[in-house]
Parts: sequence; structure tokens; C-alpha cells
Amino acid sequence: MKKSLITLLLTSAILASCTAFACKGPMGNQKNMMGQFDTDESGTISEEEFNTGRAARIEKMARMGRRMRNMGQAPMFSDMDTDSDGELSADEMKAAMEAHRTKRRAMRESRRAMRGPMMEHGSGRHPYCKHHKGKGKHMQPPAFEDIDTNKDGMISPEEFAQHQAERHAK
Repeated sequence: MKKSLITLLLTSAILASCTAFACKGPMGNQKNMMGQFDTDESGTISEEEFNTGRAARIEKMARMGRRMRNMGQAPMFSDMDTDSDGELSADEMKAAMEAHRTKRRAMRESRRAMRGPMMEHGSGRHPYCKHHKGKGKHMQPPAFEDIDTNKDGMISPEEFAQHQAERHAK
């Protein structure tokens, strides 16, 4: 009995430690992003490296089935290159990421503030909602193949804008 209990506990501990390493997300932090984007290891990121890295991250998110909402609001290279030298330094990347994070927090807070008066008795549900989960026409996110119209394996800004225009026209 003791041996089987010890074996069970050790197996549980090993499996728990394995899942801790598997939880790393696709995004990473600023230092990790510099390493991902700076392919020539020059310490700065050129516009070509930036565009290639962003396309690779979008492709990775698509393969993982991650939602890609608000991709049209992601900062462009020219917005991040504050000194206009054609290269992104670690400081520029860090400042851009912090500005983007702050903007997202503000948007999230404004959505929460707007939702507040609509909630019924603090239940977290809209009073007029019929509570049919997963039955709305926008519940299933679009597949990567639906957005990639020219089938080149990457979503260009034009393809993304076209998809958004079609989606909002419905």
C-alpha cells in the first residue's frame, strides 16, 4: 500500500512539473521578443525583420487556433521607431509594448464600465439575453484560411482589412 501511494505521489509530482514547462504562451516578454525578431543578432530590429517576425507570430497563433481580434490595431513599425532611424532598439520596443499594454488596459476598463449598468443584480448577464451559448453568428472565430485569400500562408494588412470590412458589412 505504501509503495503504491509513494509511486502515485511521485508520478503526480513529475507530471505536474512537466505541465509547468508546457504552459509557455506564444507571446513572451520584451526580451524574448527582441530575440525572436532580431534574426541577425545586431541588437536592433530592422523593418524587414519586424515584418517577418510579425508574420511568423500571426502564423503561429493561427496554427494554435488563437483568436486574432484587434490585429488591425497592432502598432506598425513606423509608430514604434520613434527616432526614425529605420531600426528598433530594445528601449523603443519596450516603450511601444508598454504603450500598447496601457492602451489595452484602458479599453478593457472602458468596456467594464459600459457593461456595469446593463448587468442584472450583479449576475454578470444582460437582462434581455436568452443565454443561448454559442448560437450567435459571430461566436466561431474565422479560420486562417478564410482570411488568407491569396493562399500564400500569410495574412497581409490588405487581406485583414478586407476581412474586417466584409465582417462589419454583415
